Amino acid sequence: MTDHEFAVAVEAGDHLGAIERFYAPDVASYENQQAQAGGRDAFHARERATLASVQAIKGPRFELVPRGRDARVRRGRLQTWRGQRIVEERFHCDPGQLR
Repeated sequence: MTDHEFAVAVEAGDHLGAIERFYAPDVASYENQQAQAGGRDAFHARERATLASVQAIKGPRFELVPRGRDARVRRGRLQTWRGQRIVEERFHCDPGQLR
């Protein structure tokens, strides 16, 4: 598994499958510098909820289009890989985009 294979899966819309295949069970995740507890299973559940709340995810920078809103949220991401697994992921976005 490589970062290229990860990108292919995500760009094909297989976000949840990519989490199952590429993330370490004890992955550390952060949202705007706030640690998110629970490892891969909890991250998977949070991402499922995020996907349910948006009508689309566009482009490689994960531009989220919330349901029922004329807005877009740009979300950056930094990953740390160990071997073939993502062991840390940090998401960053400007909360002001949601206003």
